[in-house]
Amino acid sequence: MATSWFRYFFRLMLGVRKHLTSYEDRRGELSRYVITHKITLLAVVAALMFVMLDVFIERLMNIVVDVTAVFLFTSAIFLMRRGYFTAGKNIVITGTATLLTINSSYEGREAGNQYLWFPIVCSLFIMFSEHDNRSFWFSMVYSLICIAFLEYTDYNFFGTPPFSGKEAYFNRLICFGVSVSLLGFYVYVLVRSNTEAQKRQRRLIFTLKERNQQLKHTNQELDSFVYKASHDLRAPLTSILGLIQLLKGDDGSNFKQYIQLQEKSVKKLDSYIIDILNLSRNSRLGLEIKEINLMSMIDDAFNQLNYMERSKNIKKDIKITQSHKLYSDPRRLNVIVNNLLSNSIKYCDVSKSEPLVSIEVVVNENEAEFSVFDNGLGINNEHMDHVFNMFYRANELSTGSGLGLYIVKETLMKMKGTVYLTSQAGEWTLIKVRIPNEMPLQQP
Repeated sequence: MATSWFRYFFRLMLGVRKHLTSYEDRRGELSRYVITHKITLLAVVAALMFVMLDVFIERLMNIVVDVTAVFLFTSAIFLMRRGYFTAGKNIVITGTATLLTINSSYEGREAGNQYLWFPIVCSLFIMFSEHDNRSFWFSMVYSLICIAFLEYTDYNFFGTPPFSGKEAYFNRLICFGVSVSLLGFYVYVLVRSNTEAQKRQRRLIFTLKERNQQLKHTNQELDSFVYKASHDLRAPLTSILGLIQLLKGDDGSNFKQYIQLQEKSVKKLDSYIIDILNLSRNSRLGLEIKEINLMSMIDDAFNQLNYMERSKNIKKDIKITQSHKLYSDPRRLNVIVNNLLSNSIKYCDVSKSEPLVSIEVVVNENEAEFSVFDNGLGINNEHMDHVFNMFYRANELSTGSGLGLYIVKETLMKMKGTVYLTSQAGEWTLIKVRIPNEMPLQQP
């Protein structure tokens, strides 16, 4: 039974070793640790000063108390730096209470040491958090026992006080001044902590409101996405099913035409699914930085888009000015280039004498700029602010998913890039994209 009580007391005094890594720890326990650490350092310095003073005036009993205080406070600092915060705080409070009881009993009531009990009791509310209830009440009860002990022993446990008169008066003034200073420091700490807590609360409320708006926006986009995706995915499938029914009753004369129409619907469905996959990958996957071969990427993009109607009738122009190698995420950059070129080809005006789609890339040490130009249908002014929205179609003749430029915008946000669009209806469209050049640091 005695062993169990001893173990409980040992765990209560020592506490659990903590590693302050989480946000809550940094904002909560760590701030208390810093305050306790500062108070303990000040106590060490004060105890050393009292050691020198008591050596000078030859007070042997006070020297022993002061040296013990230096040892206890130094031990508390060591334990707190090792992660035993509860143990350090317990040593500071109980050690101070014990030494103050001894010193008060030795010096007597006239010395004014009783004033120091006020900051000791107040420090309990600053040092201990709600997670240290048992340690808090242990230190509180221990301090009250020490105060009761002094009261019932009439401050004369060690016999006649070592000084009286003016010495006792000045000692009382010093104790009163120290007590008031510590209480003022505690008030300052509490006011500052309360102010910081209010600031954190305001920042948290602002962040929560901002995130709530983002969630509402995301929820609206999700609702729109589910509705539009189900409709646009079903449309090609319905078309294919209708063509299958026609083939069943056909004598074979229209077989090739029906197969071509089915192929068109399948390609449309495939393009839509690719857009959805690109959108999903962009939100899930992190950046993967590699060196980019721009000419190879752009050539591959044009080759992949050769299946589009009228693509072979359009002149393609590529210009690359590169003073530094480009490092970026190849998967995301490929999605951006493919979507921009696909849009330019889709809305190119083949009735013009020389339909053109051009891409110009300028790469320097800090960034890369992609300029995609076409002399196609252009975009009316009323659509300019909406073309990057999900499922928005600026042209009534559009048969695409309406996700292309939205995917470009979302992908650029992930890459910390920007996009800028200018257009003149019926004449031309120019889209400029800038992305950072994530060049690796040069090794010394």
